[in-house]
Amino acid sequence: MPTILINECLQEVSTFNPVQSHLGQFYETEGVTFLEKHKKISSEVQGAMSVFEQCDYKLLGGYSARMMSSGGVLKQHDFDHIQKQFLAPILEHHEKCDAFYFSLHGAMQAETCDDPEGFLLKQAVEIIGKEKPIIISLDLHGILTEKMLQNIWAFSVLHTYPHVDFVENGERAAELLIHCLKTQKRPILLDIPIPALVRGDELITETGIYGKLIQQTIDLVEQNVEVLAGGVMIGNPFTDVPELKSHVLLTLDNDQKQAELSKACQKIAAQFWENKHLMQAELFRMSDAFEFYQQVGGPVILADAADATSSGASGDSNVILKAIVDYDASIPSLVPILDAPAALLAKEAGVGNQLTLQLGGACDKKRFKPITLSVEVLHINEDPIPNVSHGGVYDAGLTAVVGYKKIKIVIFSQPIHLFDPSIFTGNGCDPKEFDFIVVKSPHTQYHFFSAWSKKTFVLDVPGSTSANLPSLGHVNCQRPIYPLDFIQSFIPQTKGYS
Repeated sequence: MPTILINECLQEVSTFNPVQSHLGQFYETEGVTFLEKHKKISSEVQGAMSVFEQCDYKLLGGYSARMMSSGGVLKQHDFDHIQKQFLAPILEHHEKCDAFYFSLHGAMQAETCDDPEGFLLKQAVEIIGKEKPIIISLDLHGILTEKMLQNIWAFSVLHTYPHVDFVENGERAAELLIHCLKTQKRPILLDIPIPALVRGDELITETGIYGKLIQQTIDLVEQNVEVLAGGVMIGNPFTDVPELKSHVLLTLDNDQKQAELSKACQKIAAQFWENKHLMQAELFRMSDAFEFYQQVGGPVILADAADATSSGASGDSNVILKAIVDYDASIPSLVPILDAPAALLAKEAGVGNQLTLQLGGACDKKRFKPITLSVEVLHINEDPIPNVSHGGVYDAGLTAVVGYKKIKIVIFSQPIHLFDPSIFTGNGCDPKEFDFIVVKSPHTQYHFFSAWSKKTFVLDVPGSTSANLPSLGHVNCQRPIYPLDFIQSFIPQTKGYS
């Protein structure tokens, strides 16, 4: 039976977050422990393993580095460690392996390496050679590069945003690998790059334009035996690297209908371009949210896309907190903020005691200035909290819940994803009991927030992941690119890799 080596490297960064990410923020596992862990969480590796196990393939656990939140650019020394560990099992086992599956994100960036995933894949090929299949899975927010495409046989990509098809993405990758093993033939990869960055509600794939475009690529897969996979990647507009852009993609088994399918992809890319202005975030002022609350009441979701840790932000913005305090602190409000020094001071004060805290700007000191509040310590937690989205746990470090009038502030010490209510429910707070709920995410998961709230406001506030893209200050991505620049016209062109 074929032997498959599985590796994993997942991180998404914001170049605009001044706080560098580091190795301590990654979960590192290897060997059997790596594979056993993935049997308990919804992930690409779990999906791929389930397909391989049905075929009785022998699986070797290599190395996994998963950053459970995002952050700033990765320290080079720490990426050097990751790449060494990533390549070690390949060096050890490549001769006895028949194929390789690597679960990647695609939006990593290190101090001196703008394309870490491409680097890892090139190094892997130098060890393995080009005769054995290397299949990868990617996030649709990954930055697809020529070096990546030149050093893989095929890849799968997420089809949903918010992301709910991690397992299915891994299953698709495994099926591609099995096909490549059976045919011993390298597929043809078609790529149509689009010079556009997009954000906003039209990216919600269940309801928006973006989902319809992805569905067209899925239809091509279902209607043509020659098409093995398809997708539309939009990159991560906060990872400011040279090859940042959007893409329409197909993977072909042969070249019999390549010209026809290339034109079909170009039509999808043209539709993407025609709708790019609609795929921009509608941002609101805080005053809009307050006016709505005056007229309708709560609960109201205040989405802080600009400080979304899942997109790479620092998590320490106090802008919305300050606005609520200034507006009316008697409104029941729930606010998360990353501020390790404040959490420690709250712990030292103890539950039930009062203290004065300076909150905010603990990380991104240029954007955010601390505000001073006299608070009561309500809760202290130093244990990991349940991850209500995908299973497993989040480790937010020392966490304190403090009260200021009717505002509860959840102060945590380590970045975790904040698109679900884990940080709240894991610390004894029920979001449904509040009128204002701050969610540091570009989109709130419908069943967790929007299903029971009266309205969600994505706010135009400062931060290193602001959906107001021209405000960020890109310097590395290839220009011109929309919406940073005006582009008179765009003619889709296909690049092929085989």
